[in-house]
Amino acid sequence: DYLLLVGDLATAGCGFEGSPSSEAELLELGQLLRDASPRLQLVEQPTPCSAADRRGQLTGREQVIVAAAMDEAINASARGVGVCAAANCRAVPVEVTPSFVALSWHCPVVFDLLDDDRDP
Repeated sequence: DYLLLVGDLATAGCGFEGSPSSEAELLELGQLLRDASPRLQLVEQPTPCSAADRRGQLTGREQVIVAAAMDEAINASARGVGVCAAANCRAVPVEVTPSFVALSWHCPVVFDLLDDDRDP
């Protein structure tokens, strides 16, 4: 089975008192994926940030999800690039990165999977 989902799944927490934290949202997402049929999994991201909030704090928002049975994704990787990687996920003053305001608060994410069709 082939399934590849890439997107902003809004797992950054919302910061209101009593609301789930980013970590709690990611744990819940992980459980939902494990319980799905077919089973799904998050692709590990060595750069844990892929977007900025309006204060310039870098957070992880984009996730890459694949079908657990997808052999081509066994050693898949995803990484945030651009400002997120250059800043090593440290806060970046918004005035230093006008692209966040003018274009997008999200950094590009590069997804790599095995370049080999493994269909039976």
